[in-house]
Amino acid sequence: MNINVSIDININQGGKKMSAITGETLLRAGITEIDAAVPTTKQLIADLTGSPFATVAFKVSGTDPSFTVYPCLWNETLDCYVTGDYMTVTESTEYNVAVNGTTDLYMYVTEVSGTNASVDIVVKPSIL
Repeated sequence: MNINVSIDININQGGKKMSAITGETLLRAGITEIDAAVPTTKQLIADLTGSPFATVAFKVSGTDPSFTVYPCLWNETLDCYVTGDYMTVTESTEYNVAVNGTTDLYMYVTEVSGTNASVDIVVKPSIL
């Protein structure tokens, strides 16, 4: 008998909550179109509690691909995402993004161009 268990844990270390993400987490996969809007509810994909930064990796494919992407951090007080400065992504690369311990990170895609352009977005906590 096989039993699969998934546990989401925030580790408390020295009175400070640490990120639930311990390695790479696939944030979004196979993006080929723009998003209609920033989600109005928390997506619960990337809990970066306790992490000042995140390394966001973009894995790009297609011919002459270009994506405009905004990091959106969940604000517990406002109960919504707050949008940061945009990034133009034209190749597979990584960015360090200040996340200030957000409880959720969403990457909002506003422009897509190129032939068969597609991107996967992966995130991992970072101290910088």
